[in-house]
Amino acid sequence: MIVGLVTGHLAAKLKEQIKDVSARERLAKALQSLSRGLFSAQSDEQIVQVSKSALEVPLGIEIDLFITENLDQLKIDKFDMQSVAWSMQSGTRIFNEVDEVDGKSIIYLPIRSELKTLGILVASDSTKSLRHYGRDDLLQTAANLIALEVVQLRSAQARELSKVEAATERLKSAILSSLSHDLRTPLTTMIGLAESLQERNQGINSQSKADLETIRSQGLRLSSMIGNLLEMARLQTQGPTLKKEWQPIEDVIGSSIKHFSTSFPKSIVKTSITSDVPPLYFDEVLIERVLCNLLENVAKYSLESATIEVLVRKNEQFVEVSVIDAGTGFAQEPSQLFEMFARGISDTNKSGMGLGLAICKEIIEAHGGSISAKNNESKAGSVITFTLPITENSELPKL
Repeated sequence: MIVGLVTGHLAAKLKEQIKDVSARERLAKALQSLSRGLFSAQSDEQIVQVSKSALEVPLGIEIDLFITENLDQLKIDKFDMQSVAWSMQSGTRIFNEVDEVDGKSIIYLPIRSELKTLGILVASDSTKSLRHYGRDDLLQTAANLIALEVVQLRSAQARELSKVEAATERLKSAILSSLSHDLRTPLTTMIGLAESLQERNQGINSQSKADLETIRSQGLRLSSMIGNLLEMARLQTQGPTLKKEWQPIEDVIGSSIKHFSTSFPKSIVKTSITSDVPPLYFDEVLIERVLCNLLENVAKYSLESATIEVLVRKNEQFVEVSVIDAGTGFAQEPSQLFEMFARGISDTNKSGMGLGLAICKEIIEAHGGSISAKNNESKAGSVITFTLPITENSELPKL
């Protein structure tokens, strides 16, 4: 009897050990399968699918995996959201031997990198504890593998996006530059011929004169648009080449208004410059380009004889230059106007390609300033303001 009892006990113990070894072998194979599957995953959805298929059946558990940093996307009734929120925010796992609500053994494992939580894995078993055969530790290892794969996937996506954006910008600049150069030569010829016909045919009828003037003016306008395309392509590929000099801002404003008046003779420009505005260190040609672009921009969307105000004042370490009009204002978000091809209104009858303000932004930021736009709060129209830094004499380069 003693021999039988001892033999039965040893046999039962051996069976239990065999069962334990077999279970742990299944766990090891499940972890290996998960690792192989994650290696080939190309998206968050594939990571979720691989994790569920590799772990649920071999471990005999139910898995829910959410790859998100936003807790608002995890309002799911089947889970204790307080446990989910605490696990994600603290970065620690929460284990319930038997859940008080539905009697399940449940574990909350944050999918966490070194810097932040990327999601959460929730595993549950309604038949036995997740501690059996060390399944809780295996799930922790699985969560670490998933976190590593998510980080690698995010890095790969960021690299691909960066490459695509760089290639897109290069292609865009190349196309703009090529088209602009190919269009400029015939356009210059057309404008020259129109001016030549105007000079040689003084006795033609008024309709023909008007037609020639329309050809000339539209050609000049198209030439200006092509010039903006070329300038934008150059700024994006090479950046502004600054030739700064120490000079008063009012001289550049005066020359800009004079140049602007030749194209918009009926527009009235009023200037107001406070007495405390000091001389500034900037590129005269580029800042004049900015002012001309701003004046022409507001003139196109105002009445033909409208008054445009240019206000200049000192503001701490910057000088602010504001161009104010009484037109229709901006129909879209003003902050978007400084992107390429963005236009302030939806009127397709107005000429322009939406490059003027983008060029202004590049030039002003190269000077260390900023530019912004807004609708006029006190009356109709809009306000575009740019700043230039006040440079002390000690900061100037020695010649």
